[in-house]
Amino acid sequence: MILGVAHVGIAVPDLGPAKELWERMLGHSETHRVDARSQGVVAAFLQAGNTEIELIQPTSGDSGVGRFVANRGAAIHHVCFETDDVETELRRLESAGARLLTPHAQLDAEGPFRAYGWLHRESFGGVLVELVQLDR
Repeated sequence: MILGVAHVGIAVPDLGPAKELWERMLGHSETHRVDARSQGVVAAFLQAGNTEIELIQPTSGDSGVGRFVANRGAAIHHVCFETDDVETELRRLESAGARLLTPHAQLDAEGPFRAYGWLHRESFGGVLVELVQLDR
């Protein structure tokens, strides 16, 4: 079951200036950072009410986020929904016609989630969607 928006991911070319800007504008400091070099990114999270903003800097130009930033500059990259069970939700969405980028829930060894999964942009009218299951 989808429980709500976990975060909005914003791809940025340089995490330092982007983080300073967002902290100043939101009035909130970074809550945590994830170094997910296996996925080609470093991310800083800032609290925004009952959700978070994830600022994502590519660690290489040939990663998915690296190509995204090269083509679009700083921009909203994805919307992430929290679910109580990523695998069950992936199966439900697949049966509803969604195209899965991750065929099964992935364990999150580098970040703050228990599990995650990705759905192709075409499944949500052009919006990349991530699902996460928090480690609560």
